[in-house]
Amino acid sequence: MPEDSEPLKNSTDVERVSGIVARYIRYAPEGILMGQFGETRSAYFIDLLTASHNKRDRMCLATVLAEVIRRSFSLERFDYLVVPKLGNCLLSIEVAQGLSKSLLFVRNNILFGEYIEGPYLRGKRAVLIDDIASSGEQTYTSILNLRNSGICPVGVAVIINRSEGTARDLMQRESIRFESCVSFTEEKIREIYPTSAKSY
Repeated sequence: MPEDSEPLKNSTDVERVSGIVARYIRYAPEGILMGQFGETRSAYFIDLLTASHNKRDRMCLATVLAEVIRRSFSLERFDYLVVPKLGNCLLSIEVAQGLSKSLLFVRNNILFGEYIEGPYLRGKRAVLIDDIASSGEQTYTSILNLRNSGICPVGVAVIINRSEGTARDLMQRESIRFESCVSFTEEKIREIYPTSAKSY
């Protein structure tokens, strides 16, 4: 996407996010895993990592995600923002700077005796952030690895929750508050999918 894409006008969070999503939906005929056990697949991949390489889009998404965090969690009640190492690190850096919070990275596997990258103290509280939640597998693993590192996860905040996925259910099972700016069904994504979008 060009760096000089049209700036987004004043609108609701849903409209702002939808405007960006429309430019970054990719058709994936083989399907994207949506459910924890592979029972649900989607034909659409929302590529917000590529969107985050565009400064205007990244700043808009970061503003929306920061607002979700402000509305949903008291900033004084948690110490860190944490992003999965395989998550949207570009976006997460902007969000952490905007909220004046330290940002940590959580790995799926231990490296040099740690799941966590970045200085942290055991016993502190954190909100896990990312751009999109679908199957919830990465989010779930990250929550377990935070706990194994002595950090208390108090919530998860994402921009988009894929409604057919199992992320929200997994977090509910773990008694973790789950917040998103928008939830997109497969039908909604199909509505905003531009006919000119390219396939993977």
